[in-house]
Amino acid sequence: MGVSQDLTLVVFDIDGTLVDSRGMILDGFTRAFAAIGRERPAPARLLAQVGLSLPEVMARLLPEADAETRARAACRRPMPRPAPAPPGLIALTRSG
Repeated sequence: MGVSQDLTLVVFDIDGTLVDSRGMILDGFTRAFAAIGRERPAPARLLAQVGLSLPEVMARLLPEADAETRARAACRRPMPRPAPAPPGLIALTRSG
């Protein structure tokens, strides 16, 4: 299988290979639980939820909470800082 010469964009899923997003995930959970006045669960418990939808995660982590509380916890919030690019990635994408 050859690569087309007309190819203008290639997208790589680098999460878990070149970028370790666990810290950002835990930061997000910290803010989510603070928004509802609760302590954040242990990191291992939170990271085990990665891949599920936020409503499903909150239903699992907050089974005793009402639907409104779980919805507030699942509300998307802006990240306080962007994820750092792996060294050399920006230069690589601009080379050509």
